[in-house]
Amino acid sequence: MEIDHTLNPPKYSPNDSDAPAPKVSVVIPTYNSAAFLERSIRSIQAQTLDDLEILVCDDASTDSTVDMVHEFARDDSRITLLALEVNAGAGAARNLGLSAARGEYIAFLDSDDEWFPEKLARQVALMDEQPEEVGVCFCGAEIIRDGDSEAPTHYYKPNPVWENNIFYRFVMSHIAFITPTVLFRRALLKDAGLMIPEMRRSQDVEFLVRLFKYSGLKVLEECLVRVHMDTSPSKKIYDRLKNAFPYLYAHQDYVREKFGRKVAIRRHAGIRMNLCKVALRERRYGQAFWQFLCRIRIRPLLSRGDLRGICKAFARGIMG
Repeated sequence: MEIDHTLNPPKYSPNDSDAPAPKVSVVIPTYNSAAFLERSIRSIQAQTLDDLEILVCDDASTDSTVDMVHEFARDDSRITLLALEVNAGAGAARNLGLSAARGEYIAFLDSDDEWFPEKLARQVALMDEQPEEVGVCFCGAEIIRDGDSEAPTHYYKPNPVWENNIFYRFVMSHIAFITPTVLFRRALLKDAGLMIPEMRRSQDVEFLVRLFKYSGLKVLEECLVRVHMDTSPSKKIYDRLKNAFPYLYAHQDYVREKFGRKVAIRRHAGIRMNLCKVALRERRYGQAFWQFLCRIRIRPLLSRGDLRGICKAFARGIMG
């Protein structure tokens, strides 16, 4: 694969509307979400912080999603429908919302997830106490996998230690995040730009890499989000992850300049190993072997974690 060392995300043009700006702009990307979008919207309407706008960004749905949003908007003036004419992916849909947003803060909510009532109030109160250079906030989440249960099957709790050396920790995948837990200052978009619409996977990861070039992080360990996660074997993501690789790799020069060659090599090797494991889970053995060879060329030594990850991915693929 030819690697592109350049990165030119879409530039941000602020919404200069004269209308009073809300405290928070909520951006919801949707695509054929009629079966569960109501749950997400009602969880926003139930927020104890009501100084907000709800920007539903439809990615050319073919079901009744748009009609449902219109019905909600008739009863709630805070709701605005923004629509793409052609399906272009979650990144392009979110960019609609980012460009239209007027709030001091922006929060993402996926159309199949939901917030607890105090989510925005707790994050905004915390961020209002921080200096401007702290621009991003994560909170905890309950995770329900594959709809097997109404009770949480896993929990995501951000660690306060992440607040130190955040850019290094994030680019080295030493921390995890879940998009609906993120709240950030809209002012960051001036320097960071928008999401890359060509990325159909990991566009939020690459976007946060750019945010953390200019911003610190504050975390709330409290679980304020419920995430409904699809981890079924039938969900194929390898091709989209592979296509996202050049955009993630484009940050290598910056990482090398900031942390040195060895750190950049470890990061590159980690991205290749992740691609190898995803290919194994999807029984794409030719692609897995190729990514493994790329990983070995970059960094010949394998850690115990690498070996465990390979074995686990292979077993999961075999078990289906």
